[in-house]
Amino acid sequence: MESCCAIEPETPPREPGLSSPAVPRSASLHLGNLHRERGDCEGAEVGYRKALERNPDHGSLHAMLGALLATKGDYTAAEQCHRAAIRCSKEDVKDEAYLNLGLVLRAQERYAEARASFSEAIALTPDYPEAIAALHDVQRAMAYLQSKGDS
Repeated sequence: MESCCAIEPETPPREPGLSSPAVPRSASLHLGNLHRERGDCEGAEVGYRKALERNPDHGSLHAMLGALLATKGDYTAAEQCHRAAIRCSKEDVKDEAYLNLGLVLRAQERYAEARASFSEAIALTPDYPEAIAALHDVQRAMAYLQSKGDS
């Protein structure tokens, strides 16, 4: 049985520090995490949304919900969550939110926006290997598309 919460191995989104003190402790968040670990994306989404109702300005929660929605293929909602995470975040998860936003934009073939998002992640954390790899990947894709347009 394949899980809807499975993350593609290419460049998995970094999950905002689930054990970090920056993530608020709540029963809804805990239940959301348990559902996600069991492959129940719907249950995880309900838990994360309830946690967000109690903590609407918490960037980590927006980022966790965004990562979950992206794995479900709901890129529009995932993008909104990652943008909210960027607005709400202090420096603790902002780099992750920019990376995850870039991955969602790349999945939608919005390469220039993805490149800008990966660059923001790297500006915040210069030695961020996932963001560096994703930036190189999107730059290669853009160069390829440019060469195909010049033919």
